[in-house]
Amino acid sequence: MSKFLLFGASLHGNFGGPSILYGAVELWKKYFDNLEIVYLDPKFNGSMPFPVKVIDINKYNFRELLFAALLYKTTKKISGSDKTQELLSHYLESDAVIDMMGIEFTDKLFFSKSLKMLFYPIISFIGVILGKKIIKNTASYGPMLLGFTKWNAKKYLSSWCDLVLCREKESKLELEKIRIKKMLSVIPDTGLAMPVDQSIAPRYLSTTRKTIGISVSHQMHRQLKKRGDQYLAALIEVCNQFSDEYSILLIPNEIDISDENDISFCEKIADRVNKKDSVKILDCSKMQAPQLKGIISNCHIMIASRYHSVVAALSSNVPTVVIGWHVKYMELLSLYGQEEFLLPEEKIDDQLFLLEKVQLLLRNKDKVKDALIEKNVEIIKKLDEGTEKIKEVINSVQIPRR
Repeated sequence: MSKFLLFGASLHGNFGGPSILYGAVELWKKYFDNLEIVYLDPKFNGSMPFPVKVIDINKYNFRELLFAALLYKTTKKISGSDKTQELLSHYLESDAVIDMMGIEFTDKLFFSKSLKMLFYPIISFIGVILGKKIIKNTASYGPMLLGFTKWNAKKYLSSWCDLVLCREKESKLELEKIRIKKMLSVIPDTGLAMPVDQSIAPRYLSTTRKTIGISVSHQMHRQLKKRGDQYLAALIEVCNQFSDEYSILLIPNEIDISDENDISFCEKIADRVNKKDSVKILDCSKMQAPQLKGIISNCHIMIASRYHSVVAALSSNVPTVVIGWHVKYMELLSLYGQEEFLLPEEKIDDQLFLLEKVQLLLRNKDKVKDALIEKNVEIIKKLDEGTEKIKEVINSVQIPRR
């Protein structure tokens, strides 16, 4: 029996974290018998079932846990409150502590990601104290120009992690630039292996017309706001151009309760399109990630600004035009040989360019679909290599950390 203790990407209010988790579980269960997984989640509310045991980390006092871990190291005795003893036992029973965050140490998301790393190292550090293997699941890194971002990455990844998996070659280069010399490997996003559940898809798809799915990003809109509402205008124009022939399904990924999320941005689009009865907003608030992937897998094509919607579409053999702001989008398309269908953020002002990309994809849909089917066989083999590396590290002798 094997046991992993996971943390990092939130499993609630976002499609990304659950995609990474479901895909990882699908991969790992092929290599680890009777695998038990405990996931420490910062937003757990019990409203959604997952294929692992999920624990709300807000119920634990990590200062007390840190003291209990230090005491255990010297006395081999479990101490502290019942909650502390419970979580400490999970640590002690685990073969590895695995960080599941999908993008880290990037200046572009400094406040939302880098500052979180002031807390997350505590979870890993307790594992270090207890002599556990620390693994950084595949993720994107950089750009790293800020001194704090570089220092944070080097301290965490180089000093504590036994294995660091990178989603892209560019991410690996970013880490090598700051002289991180730990075991680095390029492995695609584990969300590519997430299974598809098509059980509820018929409820949300048109029975009379083919569906174009549009995955929106309020974050991209916010990042490009200084240039005006060009991103919003571009998506409205796509809806207007194609809603006569196709049903348009707007797909939010980030649905945290706040004034600004993907749902509110979908509403801005839906309110401004010409043919409102042909444009629908998908209510995915109570969907499991494989169910959302099931809906995406039934779309005729996708136009996606959210990374894990791109992951879900391409791994389901759905031809996709990507509007991307980070190197991770280009490298993902490159993995599939689909680079020509990227619209970089600097071209978002050119609505005609986006429309031409969509029209090109529609004309070549069958050819693209065949290429995706062929590539997905290769990609699963590459993902399995990542699991083999994890198993290799877990089975290796622990090297003392400096």
